[in-house]
Amino acid sequence: MTTSSLLVGIFVLGAMALNTEAITIQPSMPQDLLEGEQAIVTCTLPPTVGGQFITMYFNNGSGKVEIDPKKSKPDTSITYGNRSATFVISRFSEQLAGVYSCFQHHFIGFQRSALVQLSLAVAPTVAMVNSNDTIYINVTRPWGVTCRATGRPLPNLEILRGNRVIESRFSSDSVHYRKATGDRSDVGLYSCRARNKAGQSSAQFSVILQSRPEIVEAKGNDRSRNLELGAQLSLLCSAMAQPQPTVQWLHNGDLISTGADTERVQSVERVDTNSRVTGTLNIGSITGKDSGVYTCRASNAFGRQTVDYTVHVQEPPHAPDPVLVTEIKQHSAVASWSAPRSDGNSPIQYYSVGLTQVSPPPADATNAFQVFKVIMDGSSQLVHTLTNLRPNTDYSITVLGANRVGLGTPSIVNFTSLPIVPPAPTNVAAVSSAEGTSAIVSWQVPDPASWEHQQGSVVSFSLSVSGRSISDIDPSLRSYEVTDLKKGTSYVIAVSIHNRAGKSPAGEGTTVTMVTRSTAPSSPVWVDALGSSTTTAVLYWAVPLDIGGSPITHYVLTRSPDGISPDTTIEVQAVGSENTQYTVDGLQPTTTYTFALTAVNSVGSGPSNSIEATTMSSNSDTLPVPGLVQVVFRSNSSLQLDLPVSSMKATADRWLLEYRKQTEVDWKRVPLIGRSNMACVPGLSADTQYYVRVAQSTETDRSLFSTAVVTTTLASGLLPAVNVLDIFSKSISLRRLRCGVADLQRVRVQYRAASSGGVWRQLNNSKGTDISNDVILFDALAEETYSLRHVLLGDGRRVLASSAIRNVTTAGALAQTQSSNKGVVVAAVLATLAVIAIVGIVALIIVRQRRETSNIVHDIPKRQNSFMERQPSNASNVVPQSAPLQEHECLGSRSSSRSHASDDSYCSPAVSTLTKSPMRSKKHMSPMMMNPSYDRENSNYAQLDLQKPVSYKLQPHSQGQSTTYAAIDLMATKRVSEIKVDRVTSSFPDSCARELEHSTV
Repeated sequence: MTTSSLLVGIFVLGAMALNTEAITIQPSMPQDLLEGEQAIVTCTLPPTVGGQFITMYFNNGSGKVEIDPKKSKPDTSITYGNRSATFVISRFSEQLAGVYSCFQHHFIGFQRSALVQLSLAVAPTVAMVNSNDTIYINVTRPWGVTCRATGRPLPNLEILRGNRVIESRFSSDSVHYRKATGDRSDVGLYSCRARNKAGQSSAQFSVILQSRPEIVEAKGNDRSRNLELGAQLSLLCSAMAQPQPTVQWLHNGDLISTGADTERVQSVERVDTNSRVTGTLNIGSITGKDSGVYTCRASNAFGRQTVDYTVHVQEPPHAPDPVLVTEIKQHSAVASWSAPRSDGNSPIQYYSVGLTQVSPPPADATNAFQVFKVIMDGSSQLVHTLTNLRPNTDYSITVLGANRVGLGTPSIVNFTSLPIVPPAPTNVAAVSSAEGTSAIVSWQVPDPASWEHQQGSVVSFSLSVSGRSISDIDPSLRSYEVTDLKKGTSYVIAVSIHNRAGKSPAGEGTTVTMVTRSTAPSSPVWVDALGSSTTTAVLYWAVPLDIGGSPITHYVLTRSPDGISPDTTIEVQAVGSENTQYTVDGLQPTTTYTFALTAVNSVGSGPSNSIEATTMSSNSDTLPVPGLVQVVFRSNSSLQLDLPVSSMKATADRWLLEYRKQTEVDWKRVPLIGRSNMACVPGLSADTQYYVRVAQSTETDRSLFSTAVVTTTLASGLLPAVNVLDIFSKSISLRRLRCGVADLQRVRVQYRAASSGGVWRQLNNSKGTDISNDVILFDALAEETYSLRHVLLGDGRRVLASSAIRNVTTAGALAQTQSSNKGVVVAAVLATLAVIAIVGIVALIIVRQRRETSNIVHDIPKRQNSFMERQPSNASNVVPQSAPLQEHECLGSRSSSRSHASDDSYCSPAVSTLTKSPMRSKKHMSPMMMNPSYDRENSNYAQLDLQKPVSYKLQPHSQGQSTTYAAIDLMATKRVSEIKVDRVTSSFPDSCARELEHSTV
């Protein structure tokens, strides 16, 4: 056989060996054997192929060891057969536990094996997972239990309720039991049990249904009980719950400590079972403070339950509160009270009302205390009327309630009955003081011993002085000084006594009539003193502020050229109580005289008051009296004036401007250099009336001052109102504000349409054109009514202050209003054509009359000197040009020219609405007041210029209670001024009134 053939044979035999069946071992599965149990392991070769043998091995974890028959362990034996091997263990033990394997060997070198695990069986142990021996369940939640076990082989696990299996698993290490919700039927004893061949074990647990406590027994006394003072109180309650509850006691919500064991109070908690607890409360010798609600409270983690016991400890009532005494009179009073805060837990049966006379004590001591009982029958009120009281007596009243236990705590209040109205005072007298402005009133009070015990002491006195009441006079006084009386006046004075009951009655002796004393008058008040010519001076004064309670009979006037020695004394008769004036003649030219004036009444002469006046120069070139100043703007601290420069003589080179308050006598002078037509008067007081006048002068001479213009400064915080000069169809001319505001650069004129209101617009270059430093033309306007105002602008153009609003209607708007009515009167115009000729004739006659009147008016200045010369010797009838104009005064009303020749008679067309001045009489005229003056801003004056040869017509326009007369230039047929006249027929002389009524001045 060749080598190649041998290799082929070996290969074929190896392939056949690889395809033989594998060796087998019995038992083929792992075995768990008991201690001492017999075990047999048998390995068998398949019969298909020879050339094989078997080897057995043992591995207990320390390494594989061949089982050698020659080295057998105790209780073991091994037998090898032709195609098998058998290993016998007579008594199995822990040392023999391990892996037994059989190896199949072939001659060609390959092998196969089989193995089996022999283990020592272990008895099981079982326990619950995450649970103790008690499981609490809830009817609203799922519950369950998991049991885990160990052992070899794996045990069979069971969950039992009692002896009934409710869940099981075989050969497992855990078993689970679950329920969707708890139920009372689930409560009981449960166990987990594990069993295998080595043994068994179990674990028990209880299932308890969780619950809030339930009080199952509450007894001991009653739930509500009335107990008397000193009685024993015993309360008990038992509660059940899982888990075990705690029982506590509370009194009116306050916890009584468990285990409290004082002399009176014992609180004990006793555990009866694992789910039942009993609490007891014992209180001995109870008092009123023990009344209230006692609460047994059982609680655990799942809730609480309470039971209340109401305990009433009956005691006498508390004191009524409050006790009031009302409707107190001389002989009766009403006592009322409120029920006590506690009736002692027993209904009040009646109230006891005790009355004690305290002071003065009664003559009979047995009558000092009286008791009245007010029975509570369901309809009774807590009130009692006390009668038979004595006037002006101190009493004490005691009120207390009574119930079945007894009388309660009293409430005590004191009161005094009213006295009788006091008697009238006696010997009332009144004495005037020497000054006549006060009086001492005295009186006497009847002997208190005879009436105070019944009528009470004096609380105060009061006086009635001719209707004037003086009250709350100190009761200790018996005289009183009454002040603020008028001199020489009769007063009726009554005295009254007051006590708590009221006022003493009036009667004989309580009233006295007294006349206060009169005194000499105070000094007259000088208004002004002016040299009216070279030989005369006109004096103006007001009646004394205090005439001494007696009318002024006359004045004593003395003059002194040197201011020291009087050279003449004149008696001037007083006419009523009016202010007066007097013209002193026979004086020297250019001389300063001191005039002293004294007022005299029925008592005597008062103190004198002096003033100086300088007569005019005899120089033929004497400066004439200038016209009136015009007030252009008024602020709260200054005046802006227009000066009558048109009346200034060519030789005059300066003005003398003077002003004073209406309440002052002395003039303050503002020298103005140059022939200025405007002046500012600064440093004035707000909301104050001032007189302003002006004179023209040179370095060596001056004129008399003009008639004073009266004006009033604005209140603080106001700006001067806009001054309108003239009105055109689509423009308005305004005067420029030159003084009166600290920062003129911030002053602006604003306008808006009066009908629609809206936003104020500022007057700027597009709306205002400077005609001069004094005049602004407000142009490019629509034909309507505008509202104008001055404003002071701050930062951010914020308005800091504003003036009063002036509404101005353009002439075009007025014309449109008038033209709108033309269609209405067309028919009337046609109807009057027939009488046009007659009207024309009448118009011609009127024009002719006006021309004649204008010639007379134009000639008035030429006749002034002759008129002054023709004044009567009593110069008191002449009023110089400096006298302030009176309200609604026609210049003709000062004239007595009606007594002269008819060619000299006239009524000056000067119509004024002026602030009242108390310093001037309305009986006399000032023939030199012929220059125009108009306070445009204040509308205080309006005089028509008599120097122009024109005629005027006063056209009335009704405005409420006043009437506005528009002065119409009949020659130029244009509107020149508006004049307010309140009472034409009463304020003007008859002559002027008649002319005004015919619309002609």
